[in-house]
Amino acid sequence: HSDMVITEDATISAHWSPITHNITFVVNNVSTTISVNHNDTPEYHGELSKPATDYYTYTFSNWLPSIEPATKDATYTAVFNAAKANFNISLSSNLSSAGNLIGNGSYEYQSNVTITATINNGYLFEGWYFDDYLYTTDNSFAINDLRENLSFEARYTTRDYTINYHCEYNIPHDNITTYTVLDNDYTLIDLSKPGYTFA
Repeated sequence: HSDMVITEDATISAHWSPITHNITFVVNNVSTTISVNHNDTPEYHGELSKPATDYYTYTFSNWLPSIEPATKDATYTAVFNAAKANFNISLSSNLSSAGNLIGNGSYEYQSNVTITATINNGYLFEGWYFDDYLYTTDNSFAINDLRENLSFEARYTTRDYTINYHCEYNIPHDNITTYTVLDNDYTLIDLSKPGYTFA
């Protein structure tokens, strides 16, 4: 203050400057500093997001420490919750009637998944194919630590059944001698022998 000598009427005005504090917000290692008046609550007006990676997505959780009215310079860091990304396992078959495919679906990153192809009567399992290459001849296998979308095809073949006929006198006939589950129903042709009826 200054000593003044007043010798006439005078108007004296008092002026105050607000006390301010530097508040720093840190989001994804990027710092933003603003000036906040004493006892005002700091507000962050930037984007509160964190870019997803191949394996995780992120959502904002809270500030650390919790935001309080400004009484001194302070730094607040954004905290994000991480969620594992999902990956798809797609299964297909060259013969839909040959069996069921187990393991198709969406799974979290690093999941362990068992893939299985059941085998119905009349079919043989050839193998699981990945990108048209034979992956395994086992009808069931494990995928550990899933990290990408995967597609597998189960390939089957039909089992060929041989039909043997036992006939007295070796009478010739034109009945089928092989059969698969995909063949149409077949009615056997009756055998013919002069002087006899087929029973």
